[in-house]
Amino acid sequence: MLSVHAWADTTIPPPPQPYFGVADVNGDLALDMTDFRLFIAAWAQYHADQTLDARADLDQDGALGFEDAVLFLREWLKAGL
Repeated sequence: MLSVHAWADTTIPPPPQPYFGVADVNGDLALDMTDFRLFIAAWAQYHADQTLDARADLDQDGALGFEDAVLFLREWLKAGL
């Protein structure tokens, strides 16, 4: 006979910690696929017609360049995503 305790794990994991880094493009205190999609869309738009989405300008230099991509990827990898 199978014991209830053998298969039921009642441990509730703690909620994720808020993310306060520069790569939180949408400002929801989480680094996730939404931020990734927004960053990629902003990058493509900027390099197509120079329209800047300031949320994705992570180094705040008025342009979306290599440094912004490095900052985003560094934060993404640090978060383990």
